[in-house]
Amino acid sequence: MADFVVASAKACSGGSPYFDETATRALVERDVARTRDIASTLVNHYAMSFEGSSRDFAALKAPTLVVHGDHDPVFPLPHGHALRDAIPGATLLILEGAGHDLPKPLWGVFVSALLRHTGGGRPR
Repeated sequence: MADFVVASAKACSGGSPYFDETATRALVERDVARTRDIASTLVNHYAMSFEGSSRDFAALKAPTLVVHGDHDPVFPLPHGHALRDAIPGATLLILEGAGHDLPKPLWGVFVSALLRHTGGGRPR
């Protein structure tokens, strides 16, 4: 099972230079060891429904930061641009070298952008 999950994570990385198979395998092995039913955890994403008003992005009023990896094979970068354009006033942070994940080497870029976006945790 761990081999399948690691291979899936690697595929979702989209060929990111930041993908660390050794660290991913260690995390996956810990997850597999502690779960009661690993098979059920692997299908949760496929059980989600996106029907109805959940796609009415124009109705969003909250300040929005869209974060998207330029290597994302699940939702390629044009999806990030489209989401930014669909949400009034949204901004887009493109994580260069990231796939459909947030690799550790880009945490600083992401956290800095998030702090700027939220006012650094201070009231706006």
